Amino acid sequence: MSTQLDSPILAYGSLVDDPGQEIQALIARRLHGLETPFRVEFARSSGVRGSAYIKAGILVLEEYVSEAEAKDMLWRRETGKVGTYDLLANLGPDKVYVE
Repeated sequence: MSTQLDSPILAYGSLVDDPGQEIQALIARRLHGLETPFRVEFARSSGVRGSAYIKAGILVLEEYVSEAEAKDMLWRRETGKVGTYDLLANLGPDKVYVE
């Protein structure tokens, strides 16, 4: 088993259990029991806005999956759109930013 993490995806929220068919088919392994390195705000979960470090995992994709392909798949999963991720088109509020 390779320890290389060429195109890992930090998964939290619904992505942990439901990465979508496209990503699911390319997961080589999962790392569990982690926490986000940044605070996450869930505005829909309550009337009071707040943020916290939350449970997370890493989805390690097959080694042949490039970073660009991983970004495209994640963007499609989060937006439900067809196509490729475009950073400039996704800057600003209410956009899906993939880093």
